[in-house]
Amino acid sequence: MKRIQVLAVLALAAVAGIAYAVDPAAAATILPGIFGPDAIASLGVALPALAGIGATNYVQPGDTLTLTAPYTVTSGSGALVGSIFGVALTDITSGADGEFATKGVFDLLCVTGDAFALGAKVYWDDGAKKCDSSSSTTSLIGVAVQAKSAGTTTVRVRLDGVAI
Repeated sequence: MKRIQVLAVLALAAVAGIAYAVDPAAAATILPGIFGPDAIASLGVALPALAGIGATNYVQPGDTLTLTAPYTVTSGSGALVGSIFGVALTDITSGADGEFATKGVFDLLCVTGDAFALGAKVYWDDGAKKCDSSSSTTSLIGVAVQAKSAGTTTVRVRLDGVAI
């Protein structure tokens, strides 16, 4: 009987771990008892061991990070936090901690006059709080995964997830 219980717990842990790896915010919402703040911290160490990674210093995938907003950011908007660019997953007031996605594909506000070809580099203008196509005074955040013509207000961007 104990072997079946252990297998059931391991199966649940595997499913929960996969759900968290795919969409941490949704996993935390659906499984709040498993993915509370303390559980997530310990899960970052437990998951690699379960998966056979073996590195005991592994913390998390890094696709989402808890960061302090340098200014008020609405859910779905971009922000540059130091050298990290992320998209806010909730509304976050200036100086408050919140979850930011550093990887993934997002439709972000951009300079209306800019056009982007598929695969074009996308930059972040932190002063305007918008994406643009100029690298002169802005930071590279990813690439356009869909062509955008001048006149539209958003560009579909795959975030690089690297420090700027």
